[in-house]
Amino acid sequence: MQPEAVRRTLVLGHNRHRFESRRAPLGTIPMSIDRKRTETLFELICELVSSGQEEFQPGDLCSLLRERNQPMGAWMVRRELSNLEAQGLIAVDAATGLWHRTSQSDRPASDAA
Repeated sequence: MQPEAVRRTLVLGHNRHRFESRRAPLGTIPMSIDRKRTETLFELICELVSSGQEEFQPGDLCSLLRERNQPMGAWMVRRELSNLEAQGLIAVDAATGLWHRTSQSDRPASDAA
């Protein structure tokens, strides 16, 4: 068991149920599922760019995710691309439909809550 894990035990009659909830280490902010999905896709985009592929399509990202045993639907990938575009991290060429990374920022913006 990890040291930051917190154990809670609930005793109901003869049944004993254990619930574990993991807390983030002090000084860190827990990440939402949507935020983690956006971060994962942005990291893949950074890998593509660093390997020399400046432009990409959503299908390129879907293929990489499948290879890494983290499949994500095409519409979900498209949604995350829209999120990253709204943050100014990537842009799409309307003529070709290819996406490319912009030089505005290194990381997606944090959750605003």
